[in-house]
Amino acid sequence: MTYSVWINILFRALMRTTHCVDEANSRRQHLDVGSTLLSARIGRSTLSNIVRTVCQQIWDVMSSECMPTPNEEDWKKIAEGFQHRANFPHCLGAVDGKHIRITKPPGSASLYFNYKHFYSIVLLAVADSNYRFTYIHVGSFGKDSDSTIFKNSSLWDKLQNNSLNIPSPNFIPGINIPIPYAFVGDEAFGLSTNVPRPYAGKY
Repeated sequence: MTYSVWINILFRALMRTTHCVDEANSRRQHLDVGSTLLSARIGRSTLSNIVRTVCQQIWDVMSSECMPTPNEEDWKKIAEGFQHRANFPHCLGAVDGKHIRITKPPGSASLYFNYKHFYSIVLLAVADSNYRFTYIHVGSFGKDSDSTIFKNSSLWDKLQNNSLNIPSPNFIPGINIPIPYAFVGDEAFGLSTNVPRPYAGKY
């Protein structure tokens, strides 16, 4: 799908979120390449609302196209990719958290202050063997651990209620018991059926 097609789709979505055509047109201008916040010449609160609305519409409109939820065959292809590139069988993705630095929000106390000693929100992401995101969860407090964020995410909920379309456990060469498909993460993540935990420490 071309850039201009995406712009038109997003503009129609923006029109549904506002009763003011002029405001919608203003938001459309900020979809165009080359527009900057400094050259907008509009009020800060209006600009903040435009950015927030446009970003939300970009996610609502494009996420299902650019980051669709994998089906069972997709998961198997992802696992094949990890098998080929890392010699790791039945791997559905690598999960980790990333702190995104922010300015301390007013009245937030220490909610956003992380263990690295700066203020942040956390991006929790799952990537396939080609470094492409297959899932993201963004906006958690910087103080929260990766394990806490993971267990508060929609991905964890779907893992718990078996709605991710993950393939059934099956055999791998050299092991005579069925092995489940799983996501890999560091020792910050708790052990579960679909998230094996590595031994803690440095070796």
